Amino acid sequence: MDELIEDFITSVFTPEFVILIRKAFSLFEAFEHQNAYSGMNDAIMNESISDVHERSSHFSVELCHQLDYILNQHLITLTDIATVSDRVQILDALYRLQHLEDYTGITLILTTDDDEIDKFSRILEELTGFDQGYLLTILQSVDARTLELLERYIHSKESHVPEEPVNPDIIERIKLFSELFGQESIGCILLEAGMILGLPIKLYLPFVQENLVVQNNHEKTSMNVLSVIYISNTEEHLVIETYRAIAEGLFNSLDEVGKVEGFLVRLLSQVSELRKIKHEKIRLSQESA
Repeated sequence: MDELIEDFITSVFTPEFVILIRKAFSLFEAFEHQNAYSGMNDAIMNESISDVHERSSHFSVELCHQLDYILNQHLITLTDIATVSDRVQILDALYRLQHLEDYTGITLILTTDDDEIDKFSRILEELTGFDQGYLLTILQSVDARTLELLERYIHSKESHVPEEPVNPDIIERIKLFSELFGQESIGCILLEAGMILGLPIKLYLPFVQENLVVQNNHEKTSMNVLSVIYISNTEEHLVIETYRAIAEGLFNSLDEVGKVEGFLVRLLSQVSELRKIKHEKIRLSQESA
């Protein structure tokens, strides 16, 4: 935790709330939300606010915004009455959902005819200290795609024993992409919010399809597309083929498809060149050792 934030929260908030904040920060790390702290630092250092209690209020609001960011990336929205504690407990449950040993009860809930909020509230009831009635008052919406992805994830975990590790080639190309183009593209944002790595591309599309295309910016669109393909289990030599398969649902004209593909080819060339440079450095280092 940032020393400035640590000093501030321990001097301003109750010990119980400090524990809650630390739990929230541990969830930021668990979901790899690396940009969570800048707004809270700004709230602490805002010299236009002299009253420390007002600063603490701004800090709490920013904390909620960052917790909501992760929830929204999972297509979950809470009502205005949800507290910091509510957000922390729900995110903690979301994280633990990825690491359960027995999904029998969760699977039974997912197979019912209940609507999405009812299903999700029942799942949270199993994993938190909340009762379903209260959960229904703080859950505003849960997208069907969230539960579909959960169901497929459970099926994948139960179908593969032991679970296969993520292909190191996927990790390498994401690092190369981030080094070249930064972490603002959609695929990188998904990873930062805790999205699972190495799934088929079709499982990511429902979460990102509406945001992949940046109007009048073919280069940024190509970066979004490549970043999502790169976090999927698509093999490197199939990137262009995969793009063409999903392009029909993204663009209204073949001209747009072609322009974005042109930028995509250039991005792939840059990634390939950086990969060669790094591999050559490794080879030379090994030879000189």
